[in-house]
Amino acid sequence: MTIKPLPDIEFLRKILKYECSTGKLFWLERAPDTFEQKDNRSLAHSASLWNARHCGKEAMTAISKQGYKVGNINNSLFRAHRVAWAIYYGYDPKNQIDHINGDRQDNRIENLRVVTNHQNSWNQKMRSTNKSGINGVSWCKMMNKWVARATVDGIDHKIGYFDNKYDAAKARAEFDRAIGFHANHGGVR
Repeated sequence: MTIKPLPDIEFLRKILKYECSTGKLFWLERAPDTFEQKDNRSLAHSASLWNARHCGKEAMTAISKQGYKVGNINNSLFRAHRVAWAIYYGYDPKNQIDHINGDRQDNRIENLRVVTNHQNSWNQKMRSTNKSGINGVSWCKMMNKWVARATVDGIDHKIGYFDNKYDAAKARAEFDRAIGFHANHGGVR
């Protein structure tokens, strides 16, 4: 999904309230000037109808295929975490916004950070295909040992072979810290 530029931030602040402690957005009462003329009904009538149906209710609660909260603003779909960031900080970042704890629906401000694509990839949850239960650790039948490995910038790093899973996990954790992976990287979420 291409990141679409958000509407004017002052406009967002006119129509939405963001609760940074819960991460929720709520529709505010909208004035007629926040609507576009679509048919022969007046803007005041459109505002009255919209306010009766939406004002005070939680906004942007639909869930995208990728698992993010999304919502429609003036017939365009936006991700809730980007709207929340813009309302709170006053700008729409050019880079990605990472959900630090890995929960794509947790839009509390303390759970959001602006990152590059590279930084975001270093805070991924454990892959569903993982069989060992530890990120970057697997059983090597040929060596009859546990192997710790990591991929950094497309290069596979074999950290080492170990007699037990605990030692392999410890070596992988030390590697992650040394290289700069986020502390949550590879965790079960």
